[in-house]
Amino acid sequence: METKIYQERLKIGLKSQPEFLNDQDMLNSFVINNSLNHSYSLSNRNNFQLGELCTNYKIGAHGNNAKLNNKYIYRLAPISWLTNGKFEWDDSIISIVNAFEELLDRTQHGDWYPLNNVIAGIINNKRGFTWWTDYDPLSVKNHMKAIHKMGIANNWINEKSVIMRCELNKLFDKIKIPTIIDGYDSILFFPSKITPRLKSGFTLNLRNRKDFSDGCKEIVLRDVPTSIIEIKPLKLKIMKEKLIFYNTSVFLNDLYNFLITK
Repeated sequence: METKIYQERLKIGLKSQPEFLNDQDMLNSFVINNSLNHSYSLSNRNNFQLGELCTNYKIGAHGNNAKLNNKYIYRLAPISWLTNGKFEWDDSIISIVNAFEELLDRTQHGDWYPLNNVIAGIINNKRGFTWWTDYDPLSVKNHMKAIHKMGIANNWINEKSVIMRCELNKLFDKIKIPTIIDGYDSILFFPSKITPRLKSGFTLNLRNRKDFSDGCKEIVLRDVPTSIIEIKPLKLKIMKEKLIFYNTSVFLNDLYNFLITK
């Protein structure tokens, strides 16, 4: 089913963001020539090869400028994403071993913790950018429902997570509308049609399995300095939400049935 979803996404990309068609064709040729069925479970070597082939894949977030009105943008990540060695965590400030528990203690009165206290520099994913939204998952009591609205499946959630936030007015022109190249390796991405009025991308709300509607605004950024990021730990109860796993046959079938209507 992943292959069928991949093929439908290629068609949608052709219609919605034709300006990135050459890049998409280049990436798809690599998938075909290397006998891969789709781009949703690429190895590190595959990702490196695609990056060497396509500059916009290697370093993403080359879409149009996004426009949001809320004060903050937010991102969910496992605490391990910050502490597993990708970034230089200052263990003398907060112990890596007990980072989540110490953050719980330091934010117990509702405070946010400055990320640059423990990590200096910038944050990016392996492709040089990160995904954000202006929807605050802490604004509702059911955090798992909020996270599914953000388009994040249980497979990508850790019980020990952090919410990251930063103020929009400190980002200048960094915020970008996600492109078909940014979302090329993600099965849970729907490319928005580029028009002069488009101000952001939109997530797939995983709770609305008929049409995945009522998602939230989605943007991508490169090189976000930790000096403007605050974090708050969030303990999640994932086992109560067993149905929202993107690699189950029922879920994939629902996603495919949605895509073929577009």
